[in-house]
Amino acid sequence: MRYALLADIHANIPALEAVIADAADHNVGHFVCLGDIVGYGPQPAETLARIRALTSSVCLGNHDAAACGLLDPALFNDFARATAERAALALSDEDRAWLRDRPYILEGDGFACTHGTFFAPESFCYLDGKGDAELCLRCQSGFPLLLVAHTHIPCVYEAAPGGTVRKLPAEDFSLRPGCRYVVNIGTVGFPRSKDLGAAYAIYDSVTKRLLFRSVPYDIAPYRLAIVRCGYSLLNYWFLSPDTVPLRRELAFRNPRTRPDVIEGFAVPKPPRVHRSTLVLAVLGVLLAVLAFILVLRIAFDGQPARTLPPAHADRGGNLLPPLTDWYVESERVGAVDRDDTVPGCLTLTAPGRETVRIGPPGFSEVPKDYANLRFSVDVRARSEADVRYEVHTFFIRADGSYVGVEDKTYSRTMKCSYKIPIPATAAAFRAELRIFYTGSVTVHDPVLLPENRRR
Repeated sequence: MRYALLADIHANIPALEAVIADAADHNVGHFVCLGDIVGYGPQPAETLARIRALTSSVCLGNHDAAACGLLDPALFNDFARATAERAALALSDEDRAWLRDRPYILEGDGFACTHGTFFAPESFCYLDGKGDAELCLRCQSGFPLLLVAHTHIPCVYEAAPGGTVRKLPAEDFSLRPGCRYVVNIGTVGFPRSKDLGAAYAIYDSVTKRLLFRSVPYDIAPYRLAIVRCGYSLLNYWFLSPDTVPLRRELAFRNPRTRPDVIEGFAVPKPPRVHRSTLVLAVLGVLLAVLAFILVLRIAFDGQPARTLPPAHADRGGNLLPPLTDWYVESERVGAVDRDDTVPGCLTLTAPGRETVRIGPPGFSEVPKDYANLRFSVDVRARSEADVRYEVHTFFIRADGSYVGVEDKTYSRTMKCSYKIPIPATAAAFRAELRIFYTGSVTVHDPVLLPENRRR
């Protein structure tokens, strides 16, 4: 059978109708929706009614959960919260009850679906890199194809029979025997890329082939509905090609230039900023930059750059493999230095502000009869203003299902140590570092030791 896989419609009726028509041209036999029927767009009730008439195979999305009372809209940013609250008011009691009955995970013919991730479907986490794809594969081990949404960005991760996960282009592909896949199918109604088409996917359970589709449609009715319903103009500008350079993946703003009329409707102009206010703001920024440079010169003039101590020859029971075995995942890492003369250190450099994820391959067994782990890590940069890092420790059960995660955030360039409680049902764990830095940063070999035996 051929399945049409759609998600993140976000109350965009014209985009949804375009997808339904395109799916009919490709002989689709069944529709599956991965959530976020409402939110952002101006026609939540109409869109939900269309989906309910189309299929009952629907996962719960985070905007759907907020509209039906299962998720607090205060967790969203201001823009998303305002549209979620309006969606809740637009839906009937029966609509909200129907949404509350939607599952977090759907299982189909050789595939499984969820809105966010399979390791915490009720938390609506983003699929953010190979580490998250591996967790999804471990937590939903019975299917060769796992389908997610939520980020609005199509992507494909493939796990080879040996367990190695790699990212593939978001292009049509056939499932290879023995391999497993995690696929983000993109968004029907709220794109976060230059492609403004209504994106969805088609999966053929017989040929094991998945197709990515992007369907052009008339955006004018959607824009008119936004203006008529009094929705935020951020929705209109987000669908305007002229604002591509001004987009942010999860935070949006108005463009610098705006027309006075959209399709016959007057557009309120943003408040003008007085010239004197602008001049004072620029002078304030310049003074702050000069003061910062002066502080740096006073702090570092005549002082050699700080270096890390050499790694311990004896790992002393460390449960983590050495840094030489860890993966480094980033889009723009300028250089990765694994200097053999200084074992246990990893130096990363980049031209500007960068985010990097590093972690050991796979999971390690939880030591028996211990109640806690003690994690110590040393991350260094030239100044504390240049680095912030997070430590995430994931736990799973023996069957591969997700137990929980411990998160810690640091913004100081010194050795940090903290205790990690081990969940009673945990059988394996994995630690991961996410580092946000400017210029260059050095990581000293992390240590993870068992602590405090269970009695």
